[in-house]
Amino acid sequence: MTGPRFFLAAVLLGTSLASAEEPERQPTSRDPDDVAEAPLIPAAADTLSGHPLLSAGVLGLLPVGMLDGSTAFEDRAGLGVGVAGDLGFGLSRELVLGAWGEYVDYAHPSGCSLCDTHSFAVGPFARYHLIQGVRFDPWVSLGIGYRSLSAGGPNARTYTGIDWLKFATGGDWYALSQIGFGPYFETQFGTFTDRPAGRSATVYGNVSLGFRVTFDVRGR
Repeated sequence: MTGPRFFLAAVLLGTSLASAEEPERQPTSRDPDDVAEAPLIPAAADTLSGHPLLSAGVLGLLPVGMLDGSTAFEDRAGLGVGVAGDLGFGLSRELVLGAWGEYVDYAHPSGCSLCDTHSFAVGPFARYHLIQGVRFDPWVSLGIGYRSLSAGGPNARTYTGIDWLKFATGGDWYALSQIGFGPYFETQFGTFTDRPAGRSATVYGNVSLGFRVTFDVRGR
């Protein structure tokens, strides 16, 4: 029995010596200054500042409101089809300022097969781009303009006035670095200041849907 007892005593002695030699672990505390800071996410690249932008598109319009105190817009014009374009310049990563133009040819309204109405408008705009660094570029814009409308047919007359509100929203998807395309929705409201004598001032409008192509000269 001496052998097993000797072996058991040696194991116990070795365990005691190992425990004695092991250094006592001290509780640790984390200093906030020692914690590495998370890396900052860099801002998206500015793809608008200093960029000339040229857009052109087609649109369909629904005339609403009154041309003057006695003439409803829809009495002289049916649905319209037009072409539009704008030229802008990026002042910052969100803001573009520029000028727009539009030509619209309206269909004959019901009850007046001889009515031939068309209009031309130009003016300035400001456009705000919502995000940067992605291929899809959503935006909203505000503008004003000068409009001339020729209402042909019986009692032909010409109206001129101010589009005092031009609001549009849409988005361009850049399939290529320099070319984007996409739909947009637009409303225009104004008042004709030059109208037939004796007719009161009223509010006319156009509600439209369009599709445009945008060319970014410098590329994204």
